[in-house]
Amino acid sequence: MGRRAILVAALGAAVAWPRGGKAGERISLDHRASPSLPADEPAVIEGHMLGASDYESAELFYRSAVTGGWRNLEFELVAGDHYRTIVPAGDVQPPALEYYVVAVDFLEGRHAALGSAEQPVQVPVEPGDAPAPRVFPPSAPLPTPTP
Repeated sequence: MGRRAILVAALGAAVAWPRGGKAGERISLDHRASPSLPADEPAVIEGHMLGASDYESAELFYRSAVTGGWRNLEFELVAGDHYRTIVPAGDVQPPALEYYVVAVDFLEGRHAALGSAEQPVQVPVEPGDAPAPRVFPPSAPLPTPTP
């Protein structure tokens, strides 16, 4: 698909880092993160990548209580500089979804774009409402047979 990039910044802050291109150029990520996520619903991570011409793709690494370690997803280009990836609903579990982003250049060099495995972005996951148990009324007693 060509260049893909990450678009996540903690709570709407823009994050920038020098890139391996022309002197003085910077790459920045713009994303408005939710203060919390509901459990058992897909988590959409999206935003705008500015100055990403030196990067071919980006990956989101994420984990939660159920993943047993880091999993990764590639970002997809939506339009222009807008990118998106979706964490599956089953992986969005309390107490938090943690993630970081790595940008990959055309020479397969990996560059920290947001957070790290040691210091990931953390978004609290709120427990979902479990469906109320179904309670059935007791059956009427069976009539006693008459002899």
